[in-house]
Amino acid sequence: MTSNQSTSRQWWFPIAALTVAGVVLRSAWAITRPSNYSGEAQSVARAFADGRGLADPYSAGSGPSAHLMPTTPVLAGSLYQLLGVGTVAEVILQLLASVEVFTAYALLAVCFHMLAVARRVILATFGFLALVPVFMGPETLDYRYWDGALASLLLALAVLAAVHPRRPTLLVSVGVGLLIAVACFVSPPVGIAAIFMIAARCAIDRNWRAAVLVAASFIAFATAIFTPWMMRNERVLGSPILLRSNLGLELAIGYSAAAARDDSKLAFDQRLDEIHPTISRAAQARYTAMGEVAYFNALKVETLAWIADHPTESVRLSLRHVRQMIAPMAWEFEIGSGFGSGIRSVIHSVLGIGGLLGALGMAIWVDRRFLYPLIAVVTIVLCYFPFQPVARYLYLNYALLAYCTSAALWFVLDRAKMRLRRLRTKPLATTPG
Repeated sequence: MTSNQSTSRQWWFPIAALTVAGVVLRSAWAITRPSNYSGEAQSVARAFADGRGLADPYSAGSGPSAHLMPTTPVLAGSLYQLLGVGTVAEVILQLLASVEVFTAYALLAVCFHMLAVARRVILATFGFLALVPVFMGPETLDYRYWDGALASLLLALAVLAAVHPRRPTLLVSVGVGLLIAVACFVSPPVGIAAIFMIAARCAIDRNWRAAVLVAASFIAFATAIFTPWMMRNERVLGSPILLRSNLGLELAIGYSAAAARDDSKLAFDQRLDEIHPTISRAAQARYTAMGEVAYFNALKVETLAWIADHPTESVRLSLRHVRQMIAPMAWEFEIGSGFGSGIRSVIHSVLGIGGLLGALGMAIWVDRRFLYPLIAVVTIVLCYFPFQPVARYLYLNYALLAYCTSAALWFVLDRAKMRLRRLRTKPLATTPG
């Protein structure tokens, strides 16, 4: 057996085995779920399959919507059109979601291998992500229709582009521009994180040619991708919405008098009962009467007025959202299956704090390329400061935080072991005479 074959076995056999185990675990989890409803994205997918287009996210007949980007819901809806809504389509959607999940995990393994993290540490982290069910709920249902798994895959590709040691060629620079444009369309926080990572890489390397190529290709691809979406929104909603229409709804959930007084799930649920068209009959009636764009704009105006009148409470809520993106509360995991929410929040909190501090320390003392994962995590956290975090938001950073935490822990323990070994082997000083 050649050295390359041996290395391949040491790497890809464990990853393949862990992937199979992880997919089997998720499949079993999906079969035993008490509910198979995944909210607005699933509703839009079924509306699309029925020929109503991107519509009815909140209730049947609620009409055209820009609540979601036309990515995963369109894919799921197209599959429903082809195979019908049933077991075969759901199994295929689950397998596609698992491919996205485990490809992202594997790409991050490659990234941290490039950062010279030990193979056993990388494989242990991959195994943890595969087998510990911190986000098993979203991975076994939500990401058949929502874009979280696809977004995490795009983030992993962007981190790989940033940490890769070689200077990018012309073709690679154009490809990175395309990647950023697609990431911005699928998940704006991931797209912004990719922009900051690649900009930092070009600035540190002083590679202005690559910066210009990436920027030019990004503008060209973004124009080609976003223009049809804006035209569609102008045609069916009367407004050329660039991204999603629901900014006002999300702001209104994140900032309110009830949220300022209470950080419990009860306050969160009460706010949804007031304004969310899926949950509140009064909100649904207002949404239907006004139309999606007008209703969400009204919520935005009301919320911005509240923020202006309550600056101290608003700052405190923003800081709370940032903290909850790093160290979430247990109830953030109760939206969905709710299984083991307390333990899951503790695990994420440990990884959130450990990953941030670890990436910073590794960037300072080990390899400055750890700056790029740090930029990605911090950017995504800050992008969500106006909004109440839920599990789908936390998921974007989860795998990256796990790898950063394990890399930093490995470095500290390895250096401590080396220091202990030197102390043990150091000869004792002898007294002359």
